[in-house]
Amino acid sequence: GRFTDDQLKEIEQWRRTFMASWTRTHKLEAEGREPTDHRFLGHTANRFHRVSFYMYITLAINTGIRPQEMRKIRWRDIKTRTEDGETFTYIEIRREVAKRSRNSKGKARVAICNNMEEMYRKFKMYEKEWTLQFGREPSWANDPDESDLIFANPRHVEKSRIPAMTIKHGLERISKERNFVVHGNFVRDPLYPDGKAWKQNTLYSFRSAYITSQLKHGTTLYHLSIQVGSSPKSISTSYAVDESLDYWKYYTNHVRKLRAKSR
Repeated sequence: GRFTDDQLKEIEQWRRTFMASWTRTHKLEAEGREPTDHRFLGHTANRFHRVSFYMYITLAINTGIRPQEMRKIRWRDIKTRTEDGETFTYIEIRREVAKRSRNSKGKARVAICNNMEEMYRKFKMYEKEWTLQFGREPSWANDPDESDLIFANPRHVEKSRIPAMTIKHGLERISKERNFVVHGNFVRDPLYPDGKAWKQNTLYSFRSAYITSQLKHGTTLYHLSIQVGSSPKSISTSYAVDESLDYWKYYTNHVRKLRAKSR
């Protein structure tokens, strides 16, 4: 399924309040005090599930990474690079992680977040939750075989797992807390008696939301295809993009930048 604009607004509000509470919880714990939010009290596994859900959807909606790629990324894949005195953070999608085509291995790429410095801060907070769950700090070793999975199975650290039910229940929980349905939509389907069928939103829906948002903001098909690991043709077909209009946007944006420099 795909989210509506109103559903994305509700999810964004939920993410903001959750992040604020999570930050406040870490601050209280650093001071030796108990958290005040019930979501961070009680069993460690429940807390880890809630925080993991937040990280799943936040990473997906800010990078467009595929769910099957997300479950394979490791702590060593979070990279920083310094150029001209500025530090930039990104996620390395290795060939072994990237989606494979029928006749070849996956193609390595770099996934850049909308606000990667903020995302890095969230990863460092999640690292503390990971440590709390598994009883040790995760390995950031450069060798993929020695580095731990970011989204490791809570019961087995060496196995990856992003369970569909965690996403389903998490979205249903947002629907309940926000009093607004975000976990699915009714779509037209002539095979059903009333002409409508329920379409469940999934983690992949956040990738679709990212691609749609980037297209709306004028990102070119070429640059977007590099970011999400899909061909321009695949994106234009799936999202009904007019390629001639896409090029026109690129051209006009380029001219505007040149004119701004000459003023």
